[in-house]
Amino acid sequence: WTSLTSGLPPSADFGFTSVSICDAFPNVLYAGVSYPEASPACGEMRGFYKTSDGGATWTALSPSYDFYCYPPPFDNICQGWYGNITSVSPVDTNIVFTGGVYLYKTFDAGANWYYYDYSPAELDYPWVHPDHHSFGWDPQNPNTVYAFCDGGVYKSTNQGYHWYLKNNGLVTTQFYYIASSATNPNIALCGTQDNGSWCNLHLDTSKTWKQFQTGDGFMVSVDYGNENVWYGSELYAGRFRITLNGDSVEQRNSGIISSNYFTTPFVMHPTNRATFFTATDSEIYRTDDTCHNWTSVYGAPYMIAFAFDHVNPDIIYTVQDPYFTITKFCRSLDGGSTWLTGTLPMNKVIDIECHPDSSGVLFAVRSSYNAGENIWKSVDYGATWTNISGDFPGVPANAICIDPHNTQHLYAGTDLGMYLSIDGGHTWNSFNDNLPNVMVTDIHYYEPDGTIRIGTHGRGYWMTKAFVPDALPDEFGTCFNNTRIFPNPLTDQTMISFSLSSPSSVTIKIYNNLGQCIHTLYNQKNGAGAYTVTWDGNNSNGVKVAAGVYYVRMICEETARTVKLNVSR
Repeated sequence: WTSLTSGLPPSADFGFTSVSICDAFPNVLYAGVSYPEASPACGEMRGFYKTSDGGATWTALSPSYDFYCYPPPFDNICQGWYGNITSVSPVDTNIVFTGGVYLYKTFDAGANWYYYDYSPAELDYPWVHPDHHSFGWDPQNPNTVYAFCDGGVYKSTNQGYHWYLKNNGLVTTQFYYIASSATNPNIALCGTQDNGSWCNLHLDTSKTWKQFQTGDGFMVSVDYGNENVWYGSELYAGRFRITLNGDSVEQRNSGIISSNYFTTPFVMHPTNRATFFTATDSEIYRTDDTCHNWTSVYGAPYMIAFAFDHVNPDIIYTVQDPYFTITKFCRSLDGGSTWLTGTLPMNKVIDIECHPDSSGVLFAVRSSYNAGENIWKSVDYGATWTNISGDFPGVPANAICIDPHNTQHLYAGTDLGMYLSIDGGHTWNSFNDNLPNVMVTDIHYYEPDGTIRIGTHGRGYWMTKAFVPDALPDEFGTCFNNTRIFPNPLTDQTMISFSLSSPSSVTIKIYNNLGQCIHTLYNQKNGAGAYTVTWDGNNSNGVKVAAGVYYVRMICEETARTVKLNVSR
């Protein structure tokens, strides 16, 4: 390799740089150089250059635009480190497309530049979506060009005078966060990268999603008392409340005086629908009036994830975005009134999750490429941590959830799909059946239908049934005699009769058709004789189960028997 430096900036000024060569005249190249990450001008354009002698000498062009920055009033946000393209026509060295935020074109080798994002043929979007990443020319017809950006694929048959959106059939959305209605399994929300927030109101029958906010959409939630009320957060602008399935949008940022961080965390309290927590680039805030008024409760910068203790929701945990420094961990034991700074297992903690039924027990996942150090557990409110990674591979983990029906089942979303442990973290296996080899950004265990729901970085929204062990086997022995369940199907209650030939400990559990234990009905030691146990059709929380197929599992010493029971309502 030969270093080409004549006319170019010093190497210390080089950040992300895009280069394009003319196919017909390969001595002609263009290069767009952004300032490096370490520079105070990170993301701004350092310069735009042309060579006509194969790179031996370069000439600096002087466009009047910074191709990599938003114009005012967007505070000149610059992202040449991220969106930065240069593309010269394959047959004409004078025609060049370039850009980052927006798309520009020159007809005269850079003497004059023109804004080229307009798309009057599109009724809904009369411009090409911002943030450009690649550009293509039809090799058979240089009048046909393609722009690849955060909005997908755009095509023009007249070199950019008119653009047409070409996304039908593509499933490439980048999901930040997902949410579901607590009462309607078919309502799902999501926040996406640079494409706003979306909803699907018919998840069981439709793959069609409706956009209800623009920009970058982040955390979303459905009011668990009213499925028609939603909340969400967006890039820099903060928090909003949605009613009527996205038709009415209200900003809810009153009282927040510090700047909003890029990722805006925004979570609803699990037992008080009027209480929310959020964070900015310097503080944690709380509201108790459905986000009408916010109050700062703690000075902690760049917190990105919150978790509530499921047994005592006054216990709250939060972690800091590890992009900036060593991940900071904070906890409150009094509903957010006071906070303490704690410790985490090493750096780069991305997500935390609390145990479904044990107070003070929580899990953390790390973004590390070293095997055996990404899954951690605390049993003392985050004071100390134990590595439960087991044989977890050297793949960054981004999200975790725990099966509430079997807390030995742990799900981890990683840069390479989903992993599952069924023994509390000792061993891990891929859980990717039919799932692309994709980064998983968020996971939910949706209890009403026993599904695992995930958002991915670039492959959309996916769901599958939670892992269920093989059908519960019967181990016949001499312990049980004269087993009978009547009536079957159950309408109001059923009686489970059995007799023991000798003193034995007996456990009776009720399982749903996913193989999940929903109720331990009976657990005690009995002498020899006949017994009857009544089940009223309620689960362990005292809530009547839905109609369907259930299984009565009777365990006596080393003997077990499973009987199918239909529930009719």
